[in-house]
Amino acid sequence: MSSGKPVLKRCTDTIDMAPLYEAVMNRTKINGKNVSVHINIYERLPVDKRLVHGKCSNLFDAYEIILLEKDSPSSMLKQVSAAMERRYLIQLPQVNISFSDSNLKQDQSTRSKINGAYIYLLQKTLLDVCKILRLNNCPQIWFFPDYFSAGTSETDDDNNAISLILNPNYNALFMLLHEIRHVWQKKYHPEVLDNYIDLETCWEKFGRKNTYYGSQIAEFDADAFAHAYYRLLVPSYRLQQLEFSPLNSGLKKAVKYYFSTSKQGMPDFDRLIDYKSLYPGLIL
Repeated sequence: MSSGKPVLKRCTDTIDMAPLYEAVMNRTKINGKNVSVHINIYERLPVDKRLVHGKCSNLFDAYEIILLEKDSPSSMLKQVSAAMERRYLIQLPQVNISFSDSNLKQDQSTRSKINGAYIYLLQKTLLDVCKILRLNNCPQIWFFPDYFSAGTSETDDDNNAISLILNPNYNALFMLLHEIRHVWQKKYHPEVLDNYIDLETCWEKFGRKNTYYGSQIAEFDADAFAHAYYRLLVPSYRLQQLEFSPLNSGLKKAVKYYFSTSKQGMPDFDRLIDYKSLYPGLIL
């Protein structure tokens, strides 16, 4: 008989997380900043529990987390609301789903520091962007520091968002924006994914240092949207230096175009720009 920790199977059903995120946001402030609680839904929780509310910490991160056993949306919302009501009356236990420090990059300049304020930012941004992009299902956010890339998105057969998998060794906010844009592409502009080559296949065909992957319209659009929306959140934000300068130049043009055509400071993100006219080197 194994004596290891039980393996929790994450729920991959299409569940609108908006009511749950709203139930945990704005419940408290730390040093004047809004903070929130991370939420993940599993198929089953151990020891006949339907909810576990605790603290998660590792070498870099410290945040509150709620683990839910899959149930009806109304039942899960009721449980989360009750947990938030009694959070000050109990000593929150340590939840041992934190990933080992060996999976975390030691260079803090390239990774996200996951805390209550950052979780609030991710949840609030996701709620807002889903409305802007006409995405009716707000997905779960999962942190996987051992994921092979910076992140990915999961959708159902109707191209509704199920989950965003984010690797906190990278900029999780940027990747949240990038991946939710891919969901929008699948739902409203599937043509950009015609002949699309995924990251691992690109590595196999062209090597890890190649411009092909990022030059695909789907990837370029996701990056351009993420950079533009990031700048909307952080006006002082400057397009980070990319490894390949031709893509960097094209992305700067795309971000500038978003804001040059904005109305009252809000770019029209719910459209597909004619990127080829801005940067002819893109791959259709």
